Amino acid sequence: MRIAPLPLLLALPLVQCGHGVAERNARALDQIRTLRAELHATNRDAFDRFTNLQDYPEIRRAFGTESLDPGTPLGPHFQESLDQMLDLVLKKLAAEPDDAYFLNKAAKEVRRFGTWWRFQASLIQTRNDRLRDHFEKERDSYSTSGQERFRLGLEVLDEIVNVLREYERRVEACARRIEALDVKRGGW
Repeated sequence: MRIAPLPLLLALPLVQCGHGVAERNARALDQIRTLRAELHATNRDAFDRFTNLQDYPEIRRAFGTESLDPGTPLGPHFQESLDQMLDLVLKKLAAEPDDAYFLNKAAKEVRRFGTWWRFQASLIQTRNDRLRDHFEKERDSYSTSGQERFRLGLEVLDEIVNVLREYERRVEACARRIEALDVKRGGW
């Protein structure tokens, strides 16, 4: 029986480790693809909730069909921009599949993606708060139908903020799942 030379035996764990890195990195990309499916499901759930609101027919009449995307209350180009942003993240990460720091980069990119949604949610929430304050101060200057339209507008903005906050939670959960794949952190 012949024993393999020592350098070959020492290289074997490195080969196995390299295979594990590629597999973990592929799992990270799968997590991002799963995130896309979760965000689409969040959109569908939000739209179902939104269309089941008692005031939805009035909202639709007040804001028109062009303002309300059939897949989400966030506007007609929302689904497209969501997919484009995730495609850019996946494309950027797929260019470096064997990078040893891939998992850290993937979690960072996912969080950067989430930061944009957090920023949008805070902008809309601020606008909603200002409109609500204005409405409370000037309520008497609006006609009854104007008050109702204003209330419906605030309801639409509340729903949009709820959807974006759910995005934040899902994006952070995805980043944590990616980090959990890291062996150095006790992952897979």
